[in-house]
Amino acid sequence: MSPSQVEPKETDGPAARKGVGTATTAAGTSGRGPVTGGLVFGMSGAPLWVRWTIFGAVAYAIGIALAAAEMRADSLARAIPAASAAALFLAGVVQMTPWKVNHLACCRAVAMPNAPDGAWNDGIRLGVHCVLCCSGLILVLLVLGVMNLAVMLFVSAAITIERLAPRPALVARAIGIAILAAGAIAAFG
Repeated sequence: MSPSQVEPKETDGPAARKGVGTATTAAGTSGRGPVTGGLVFGMSGAPLWVRWTIFGAVAYAIGIALAAAEMRADSLARAIPAASAAALFLAGVVQMTPWKVNHLACCRAVAMPNAPDGAWNDGIRLGVHCVLCCSGLILVLLVLGVMNLAVMLFVSAAITIERLAPRPALVARAIGIAILAAGAIAAFG
């Protein structure tokens, strides 16, 4: 075979040096060079999952403590509807702030790193931004009921639409108005 008839190897060229275009195994490495695809994705997703797990564990502990206190004190039980309405108002206002739009922009702009240490750090950064970005909507979920299917559907649709819409700031504000309306219904309805 002449050199012009030989097919180029996957290890030739700049793409192979960056880990692009190499076959990956189930563990995420090609066995002959840089870490690629699966492992990097897993290392960027793990810190995101850890952040949400911590957030959920803290929210659960607060909910258990609040429910126990509510059962012991009638005055606290009577204040829950007003506190729920206030929490919905707070969540609606948060949805309309530049702070929310900033964190939403960070959640939408995810870069894929080439190395595991970069993936871990990016995953931590993304996890923080996503927890902060979703805090208003998660507050809605906690106030209206985490086991309420309609609320779960609203919150998951709102988060998805915010992430995928061409004008996320406008969508976040519209969702904020809907949450404020729910707060008004809870307060006065």
